Parts: sequence; structure tokens; C-alpha cells
Amino acid sequence: MKSESVIARVPRATDRPAPRRYAFLDGMRGLSALYVVFHHMYMMAGDRISTAWRPWLSWMGYGSWAVCVFIVLSGFCLMLPVAQADTGHIPGGAWSYFKRRSRRILPPYYAALVLALAVIGAIPAAFEVSPTAPGPAVVLSQLPAFTAPVLVSHLLLIHNLSPLWIYRINGAFWSVATEWQIYFIFPFLLLPAWRRFGVTGGVAIAALIGYGMAFLFRNQLATFQFVALFGMGMAAAEIITHRPARFRPVFFAIVTSVCVGLLIGIARLYPVVFDHFHSGEMLVGIAAASAITYFAVTNDSGRPASFGRIFETRVALWLGSISYSLYLMHGTVLEILRYLILTRLGLSLLPFGVIALPAAIGISYGFFLCFERPFSRSRGRQRLPQMPKAASSLPPVDRMAPANSVSSQPVI
Repeated sequence: MKSESVIARVPRATDRPAPRRYAFLDGMRGLSALYVVFHHMYMMAGDRISTAWRPWLSWMGYGSWAVCVFIVLSGFCLMLPVAQADTGHIPGGAWSYFKRRSRRILPPYYAALVLALAVIGAIPAAFEVSPTAPGPAVVLSQLPAFTAPVLVSHLLLIHNLSPLWIYRINGAFWSVATEWQIYFIFPFLLLPAWRRFGVTGGVAIAALIGYGMAFLFRNQLATFQFVALFGMGMAAAEIITHRPARFRPVFFAIVTSVCVGLLIGIARLYPVVFDHFHSGEMLVGIAAASAITYFAVTNDSGRPASFGRIFETRVALWLGSISYSLYLMHGTVLEILRYLILTRLGLSLLPFGVIALPAAIGISYGFFLCFERPFSRSRGRQRLPQMPKAASSLPPVDRMAPANSVSSQPVI
């Protein structure tokens, strides 16, 4: 028998007006993907950044935090239909769920994998690890790329399980494997825990699974603790669907602000704290889940939060529409330009960024048109996303997920 949630529920979702679509989700995803591009440009520049400028650019040094936001978004988007159905099961069943996820994730991933291998085969020198990279070259190097273990692990999306595979071919692919594995944990472990223990128990089980796997495998690079972040996103979906009797949206705004303040303060004063128990990642997860809850609730009330509107700007929404392609392709593009601009010409971060950023976005847009959009579930009703002004204008917001749903865009 399904146990009662620890949250005291108000009337069921089916008794209330259907929820509005949440355009801000794509904006959060798009700006997070853009931050990852900035992060990798910053890391590739290394000692090309002057000492005077380094403190002002240090905000680019936390790329894994953007991936934490992706994972929370993923948990929210996949859990929301379950919460709205109020059955504790995935609508349509697990097999239909896996088919949808496979169609959405795998074709663009394999296309990007083939393209990365082709470029490595043509210009292998561009993918040698930088001598200024912050870590051991044997782990960070994207070469060798053509060994059997590397190729097989990437084909099976298990390359995050070994430090000798995880960053090969394209360093950004590590989180694709992590999220793909969480897709299997979601229906077989997390949802049963949710049905049995409710929201609080479900989040606790998600954390236990994530940290337990991290302890058993002894592989910090595999980021199994991200299961806890996925659980936070699930909790946000459950909370906005079945709101507590004394629900106060401002509480989630306060939690978000406190977490962001702690992240900024600790990053500036005591960054070593983030090395313990993945505390920085967990704070990012709490902040992201709280922000999603607050923005969703205020949108439903017809009084959207002022700060949340940044995620509904034309640029943010457009970046969100191509965010998966941008994530998959930017690493390969940046590595080529790093080799040409930083290594061969010896230039600094500024000219590298001026050339690399629009190149990465433009090539990713072309990749989206060729390899991602044809496999989008909503391709039949979705307008073609256009380049943002000044090149053109964005499609209207109805390009987003249809009413009463959230975007099916992968959130890696």
C-alpha cells in the first residue's frame, strides 16, 4: 500500500487548475550551459591569464556547479509528471520512459562522439593536455582516444567509472554518462523509495544511494553523489504539486539566498571547505531546488518573481533550446581554438574568448539543427529556434513545452 507523504497535502493536483508551463527551466539550463563554456575557456587559458586579472575571473572556476544545476533540473522535469499523476509511477510505464530518454539523449551524443573522434584523428596535437592544467595529465588528457577500453566505455556510457576513461575524447562527456546512469536509478530505486517513505525519506534515500555508491566505488570522479542532487529536484516537483498546508514560497527564496551567500563567502574565504563531503555541490543543489520551487510557485500565482525573469529573456531561452548541443560540442571546438590561438599564436584569454565563444555557440547551433532537433519528441509542433538578435529574433515562448508540461530537453 502506498504510504502517505510526510508533507500534509492540500487538494490533489487534479482538483486544481492545470499548472502553467515553466519557461524559466530552459533559461536556467541555457545560462548554466553558457557558464560551462566560460569555465572551460578559463581553464584552458591557464597561465595566459595575468595575475592582475585572475582574482576578477575566478568566478569562472566552478564548472561542476553548473552540472549540479543540470542534475537538479533533470530530477525536477522527470519527477513532475509522476507527481502530477499522483500514482508514484512514471506515466506510460518504464519501457516508454526509457525509449523517450534514449531517443532524446543517445543520437546527439553518438553524433558528437563521432565528430570528436574525427577531429582528434585529424588534429591530434590539439587535444594534448595543457601543461598548465590543474591536475594530473594522465587523468585530464583526452588522449589516447582510440584504445578499445576508451571506445567501448564511451559507447556504453560508463566512461565515468574509471579515471583512465572519464576525460578521454571529450572531457565534457563525463556528465552525460553520470546522468544516463541516474536515469536507471530513478525508476528502480528512487521512485520505490518515494512511494514508501515520502518526500523527506525519498531525499534521504537518494543521498544514501549516492554517497554509498561513491564510498563503494572509491571513485570521486564518477560523481555518484549527484543522485542526491537528482533527489532534490524530485522533491521540488513534489512540493509544488502537493503543497503543504502552511506553504510559504518566501521560505524557498530565503533558502536560495542563504545558500548562494554561503557559496560566495566560502569560495572567497575558505574554499578548502568544498573538498569535504562535496559540500559545495550540495549547497548548489539546495539553492537550485529552492529557486525552482520559488519560481514555479510564483509563476503559478500569476506574480512571477522579478529575479526569475532573467531566465525568460530571449537569449536565455534560445540558449536553453540548444543547451544539450552546446554542452556536447563546445569542448571539441574550444580545444581546436585553444591549440590555434593560445598554443600556436601565444595569445591571451581575451582574444581566445572573443573568437571561441561565438564559434562554440554557432557550431553548436548547426549541430542542433542536424543531430538534435530531428530527435526531439516535440519536433512536430516546435518552431525552429532562431539565432537571437541582432542576427534574428527568438521564436515566441510557445516554442517551449506545451501547456501543462515541462520541457523535455535533456538537462546535462
